[in-house]
Amino acid sequence: MSRVKKIFGILIAAILIISVFALSPNIKANNFSREVQAVGTEVDSMGQLRESLKEAVIMYIGSSAAIINGNKVLIDDKYPEITPIIHNGIVFIPLRITAEGLGWKVGWDGKTSSITAILGKKTIKFRQGSDIITTDGVQSKINTPVMAVKGRTFVSLTEFVEVLGVKFVNNQGLIVIGENENLLKRIRQLYRT
Repeated sequence: MSRVKKIFGILIAAILIISVFALSPNIKANNFSREVQAVGTEVDSMGQLRESLKEAVIMYIGSSAAIINGNKVLIDDKYPEITPIIHNGIVFIPLRITAEGLGWKVGWDGKTSSITAILGKKTIKFRQGSDIITTDGVQSKINTPVMAVKGRTFVSLTEFVEVLGVKFVNNQGLIVIGENENLLKRIRQLYRT
C-alpha cells in the first residue's frame, strides 16, 4: 500500500472519530478537526474503520460526549459537566462509562465509596480517594489515587489501561481506549506523519 493510501486511511479514522465530536459545542478540537476535515473521505477500508470504532471508547478532554461501541453518548446523563480531565498534569477518565464501554460489568458500593469492575473471572475494585486497588483479591498500590468528581469515580488513564489490560492513544486531548491495535496504530500514525 502506498504511503498516500496509508495516510488517507489514518485520516479517515480520525474523521470518523472527530465527526461525532464536531457536533458537540463543548469540544475544543479546532486545529485537529480542521487538519482532518481538509482531507477527502474516499477510502476502501471505511467499513473496517467503522467496525473498529465499535470496539473502542473514545473521549475528548473537556467534552461531555463520548463514543461507546460506535454510538455517541453523554458521559453522564445526570451531570453533563462530567468529562475526562487533566489534574496535576495527569489525565483522569470517568471509570464507569469507560469500563462498561469495554464490556466490563460495573457495580457501586456506597458504604465504601468503591466501584467494582468484573469481566469474566477477573474482578477489580477501586475506592475513591485510595491509591490501593484490589485485583482478584490481591491488593496493589497505584501511583495516583482514585478521585471523586461530583460523586463520580475517576481514575488515571494510564493506570486504568494497565490494570484492565487494554491499550490507548492519548494525543492532543483525544483519548481512544480499546483492544483493537490496528485502530490505535492508525491514530498514532496520524500524529507521526
